[in-house]
Amino acid sequence: MAAGVRPRDRFLRFVLDTSRIASRQMRKDRAPMMAAALTYRLLFSLIPLMVIAGVVLQQVVKPDRILEFTRDLINRLQLDSIKVHDQRSQLESSSGTDIPFSLGDWIMDAARQATDYNTSGLTIIGGIVLFYSAIKLFRDIESSFSIVSSRGSRRIWWRRWGMYLAVLLIGPLVLIGGVVLLQWGSQRLTELGAAHEGLVQSIELILSWLLICGLIMVGYLFIPARRLSMLATVSGAVVATILLVIAQWIFRVYVSRFVVGSALGSLGLVPLFLFWLYINWLSLLYGLQFAAVTESISRLRRRRNEGSRSEHASTQ
Repeated sequence: MAAGVRPRDRFLRFVLDTSRIASRQMRKDRAPMMAAALTYRLLFSLIPLMVIAGVVLQQVVKPDRILEFTRDLINRLQLDSIKVHDQRSQLESSSGTDIPFSLGDWIMDAARQATDYNTSGLTIIGGIVLFYSAIKLFRDIESSFSIVSSRGSRRIWWRRWGMYLAVLLIGPLVLIGGVVLLQWGSQRLTELGAAHEGLVQSIELILSWLLICGLIMVGYLFIPARRLSMLATVSGAVVATILLVIAQWIFRVYVSRFVVGSALGSLGLVPLFLFWLYINWLSLLYGLQFAAVTESISRLRRRRNEGSRSEHASTQ
C-alpha cells in the first residue's frame, strides 16, 4: 500500500516545493512590478494592436466577421459578467434604474474603433508610431519573460524582430483560427448532446480554457530567450491557466459584491480593466516561473542521478 502511495506523495511534494521556490523567486525578480508595467504598456498599446490586427484580418475576413469572432471570444471568457452600473442614469432617470456597462462591451467598442479605422489617410510618421507602439509592448513582454525564465539573457536582435513580426502578422490569424475551431466544436457538441445543455456548456468552457492553455504554452516556448523543455512548459501553462480561472472567478465575485457603481459611466471600467490585466499578467509570470523552476529541479535531479550511477559504477 505504501509503495502505491509513494509516487503520489512524491508528486505532491514536488509541486509544493516548486510552488514555494517559484513564489520566492517571483519576489526576488520583482514580478509584481513587471506585471504592473506590462499592464500599463498593454493599455496604451491596445488600440494600435487592434488596428494592426484588424488590417491583417481584413485581408482574409470581413469586418463584420471580425467583430463576431471578438464577441464570441468575449462570451467564452465571460467578460460580460464583469460590469459596473452607471450612477448618472440613476440620478437622471425618474424610475431610478441604471444602465450597466460590461467589460465585454468596453472591449467591443475598442474593437469597432479599430476595425473602422481608415488606414488610407495614415501618414508615414503615423504608421511608424502605430507600429512602434505594438513593437514596444512585445519588447517589454519578451524582456520580462526572459528575466523570469533565464535570468535576463536576451536573443540576438534579428531573432527578436522576427518574433515580433510573426506575432503581429500570424498571431491574429491563429487566434481567429482557434475561435473558429471552438465554434465548430460547439456546434458538434450541441448536435450530439441537445438534451444535456448543462453538460454541453461545461464542455465548451473546458475547451475554451484548453485553447487558452495551448496559447500560453506556445508563448512560453517561443517568447523567452531560454528554451524550456516541453514538460516544464506544459506544467507552467497548466499552472497559469488554473490561476487565471481562479483569478477570474474571484474578480467576478469582487465586482458583483463590492463594486457599487460608477459616476463616470463606462470610464469606470478602466480601473477594473487595469486590475484585471494585472492579475492576468501576474498569473502568466508565475506560470512561467513555475516552468523555469521545474526545468532547474529536473536538471539537478538528472545530474544527481548521473553522478550516483557513475559513483556506483566506479565502486564496482
